[in-house]
Amino acid sequence: MDRKELQSDLDRLVRCRTSAWSGLAISIPLLLSCVGEPLKRNVRWLLLFMGMNMTNKVCSILFLVTLFSIPVSSETVMPPVETTLYFRALQAGLEENAKAYSNLNIGRDLHTVIVERNIQINQDFPRQIQSFKIEYLDTQDLIAKYKKEKKEFRIIVMRPILNEGEKLSVGLTDYWFSFKKNSLTYSLEGGAKVVFRFDCEHREYVIDKVELWGV
Repeated sequence: MDRKELQSDLDRLVRCRTSAWSGLAISIPLLLSCVGEPLKRNVRWLLLFMGMNMTNKVCSILFLVTLFSIPVSSETVMPPVETTLYFRALQAGLEENAKAYSNLNIGRDLHTVIVERNIQINQDFPRQIQSFKIEYLDTQDLIAKYKKEKKEFRIIVMRPILNEGEKLSVGLTDYWFSFKKNSLTYSLEGGAKVVFRFDCEHREYVIDKVELWGV
């Protein structure tokens, strides 16, 4: 149905119900411009509309004008992953851990790590952060890796942000992971706590300190 045909149908319907529109001047072109394409595709709703009382008609028109004038965003713009507190905490924790244990013979590569995947915390994190190569594995991936290697391995579990008064902190907990007798085992080894404070001058959170701990 083109615009002329729709205009003709609307004029005919309005003429049929002239008495119901007493005291209310409706501009057909204005109504068309408000509701746009959805109205052009189907005018059957107008038959129901014409049977409404005056109050309902006015409310319906105001609703349509409001509805079709609201801008709709096609997508939410997310900040770059590298600017998030979780990413910065992971990077700071890895760097502090490598610096603290680089001169010790601990029998593992400090620059190749496994992080437990959490879609709320580290979704879309890069597999390379500075000199660190990172593998993100969910529970099923961890189980598959253990079954393949048949030995426990070290993983990092990232904790949700905590509010500590005027500061925020992100915990990074180190575990030795294994899967035996259909049971997940997380053996605690240690971890890091990355603390952020708000810099009023630059209006952003900056790293206040990184605390390593062990058991």
